[in-house]
Amino acid sequence: MANIAIILAGGNGTRFESTSLAKQYNKIGGMTIFAITLCQFLYHKEIDFVLPVINSEHTHLYEGVMKEIDKLKSIKQKNGKILQAIFGGNDRLSSSIYGWYKIFELSISGIIKHVDKILVHDVVRPFVSSSLISDVLKALDMHDIVDVGIDLIDTIKYKINTKHFRYNTLNREHLYATQTPQGMRYNVLKNIYINYKKSFFDIEQSDINYTTHPCKDFTDDINFCISMNADLSLGIVNGISINKKITYLDDLLYAKFLINNLKRTRFFEFL
Repeated sequence: MANIAIILAGGNGTRFESTSLAKQYNKIGGMTIFAITLCQFLYHKEIDFVLPVINSEHTHLYEGVMKEIDKLKSIKQKNGKILQAIFGGNDRLSSSIYGWYKIFELSISGIIKHVDKILVHDVVRPFVSSSLISDVLKALDMHDIVDVGIDLIDTIKYKINTKHFRYNTLNREHLYATQTPQGMRYNVLKNIYINYKKSFFDIEQSDINYTTHPCKDFTDDINFCISMNADLSLGIVNGISINKKITYLDDLLYAKFLINNLKRTRFFEFL
C-alpha cells in the first residue's frame, strides 16, 4: 500500500522585509526551507512518494531546490520518491485539490498502485518530525481523516465589535491550533469527489473553477473534508511546538537559530 505526501508550496508570500523571495525559497542552515521540508518526508520510511505543488512562476526556483537535494550524499535511493511537481491554484484549497486530483490520476492510470494514505503538509513547516509523520499515519489506521493539534497557551479573545472594543474570552480547553501534516485515507477523498457535483474523474484539471466553491475560504484540508461529509471519523494527534509555520521575519530568525541547534541531534537524518 502506498502512502503519498503532498507538499503545498504554491504560495507567493514575501512577508520578510529583508528579501523578496517567496518564503519557502529562503535558506536556513545552508538549505532552502523547501528542500528541508521535502527531505523530512523523503527520508521517512513509511512515505512512498512525495508530490510537490508549486507556483507556476517558481519553476526556476524549484529547479534550484532539486539541485540542492541531488547534492546530498545519502539521497540517491530517495530520489525515486519525488513525483513530478505540479502547479497549484490561486489559494491553498485549490492547490490541495490539484494535488489530490493528480494522485487520483496516477492511481487510476495504474502508475501508482494501491494508494492508501495521503498526507498534506505546508512547505513552510520544515521542523515536522519523523515521529509526528508516523503518528498521523498510524492514526489513519483507525480514522478516515486525521488532524494535528497543539494546545493553546495564550489567552484567546474573540473580537465582537472593534468600534466599542468588546471582546469575549474563549475557553482554551476546547480549542487547539492546527498544524500539518493532516492525513486522509485515499478512499475517503475518492468518495467525496464521486458524490460531489463536479467529479474529479470526469473533467480536466484546467476546467476546474473553485473561485465560487462554498468552501474556498477554508485554510486547511480537514475542514474541507468534514464540510463534504460530516460523518467522517476524525482523529487528532498531538503536534509539536517547533513545527511552527514560518510566516514572518521573526519566524525566519527563530528557524535559523533552531536549525543550528537541531543539527547537533539526529532530528534531520540528511544533515
